Amino acid sequence: MTFDEPVVRASVGRVADGVGLEVLRAGFLELVESEYHRVARFVMFNGADREEALDATQAAFTQAWDLIRRRPEQWEAVREPRAWVRTVALRCHRRPPDRRREPPTVLGNSPGERVWEGQDPGEVTAQTLHVLEALRRLPEDARMAMAFHVDGFRPVDIAVELGITDQQARDLLKKGRRILAREAGLLAGRQNGTAGEDTDEKGGSLEHRPGVAL
Repeated sequence: MTFDEPVVRASVGRVADGVGLEVLRAGFLELVESEYHRVARFVMFNGADREEALDATQAAFTQAWDLIRRRPEQWEAVREPRAWVRTVALRCHRRPPDRRREPPTVLGNSPGERVWEGQDPGEVTAQTLHVLEALRRLPEDARMAMAFHVDGFRPVDIAVELGITDQQARDLLKKGRRILAREAGLLAGRQNGTAGEDTDEKGGSLEHRPGVAL
C-alpha cells in the first residue's frame, strides 16, 4: 500500500516573497489533516500511552512548521515528510522525562496552533488493540519496522528511517511477522482451547489473519 505524498514542496526562490511559504503552509495543513492521528498511533505502537503519543505528535508537527518557516529549503530536502514526522515524534517521546514538556515554540500564525479535531488515536478498535499489544512485545528494532509497515511504508523507506540496508529492513519485517504469527496462533489456541499448534513459523503475511491487520 502506498500513499500520495502531500504537496509540501515549493521553489526555494519563491519562499522569500511569501508565495512559496503559502504553498508550503497549505501542504503542511494537508499533512496535519491526513497524518496527525496516524502519527500518534505510530508512537503508541512503539510503547507510548495515549497522552504521551499526543504530546510527542504535537511536538513533532510543531518542529515541522518551525522548519518550514525558518529554513524552508531544509524542509524541501526532506525525502518523505510522513516518515520524517514519525521519526521526530518517536524521538520526542523517547526524550528524558524532564525534557519532554518544553515551552511551545512561538511560530506566529502557525497552523500547528489550531486545536486538533480529527480522529482520536485513542479511539481504536479491538482489532487495533490486539495489534498494539502484539507489536509492543516485539524487539525494539522489529517493532519500529513493523510500525512503519502498518502505516504503508516500503522496506526501502523503512531502511532510510532506521539507518539500515534494504535487506536488513526486510529481515526485520520477516522477524516481526514471524513473532506476530506465533502470537496470533497462541491467541487462537487459547480461544479454541488448544495449545496453538497451527502457528505460522514461516514468516508469512498476516494480512488475512483474523484480528491482525498487518
